[in-house]
Amino acid sequence: RGISQAPALLTIEKLIKNKNKVIVVLDRASIGELFINDYIKEMKIDLYEENLMSESGRNLIKQLLFNEDIALVYSAGSDLLHMNVIKVLDEMKLNPYLAVTNNNEICCGEGICGGCTVRLKDGTRAKTCKTQIDSKKIIERRVLLD
Repeated sequence: RGISQAPALLTIEKLIKNKNKVIVVLDRASIGELFINDYIKEMKIDLYEENLMSESGRNLIKQLLFNEDIALVYSAGSDLLHMNVIKVLDEMKLNPYLAVTNNNEICCGEGICGGCTVRLKDGTRAKTCKTQIDSKKIIERRVLLD
């Protein structure tokens, strides 16, 4: 969604390289354009364009999840978008692997300064510049509790 099209491109390339079927749903969001179109037009992907924060966007996600055998969902966008995707997965009682873009502020990028530290629901802390953690734990904390 929006500016997160940039990191999505690398993910798409890697998934295709490893012979995965790739379904991409692009959303112009506030930037108003799909700037990766020139890069993906020759790729073997199923491509959709939809406002993912709208009801029709949620319905498209549900339809794709219902009709396709999806093992990985990659959400590139805001934490609200991530939460929207998580809600759809929970409603449908699906549990594919979920990867999301890291929207935390990162200062040193090494985990030394602690600027990227978040407190999880259970009180533990995680340095988001280095930690691999269940996306749902961080997104739910930031969207619902902060």
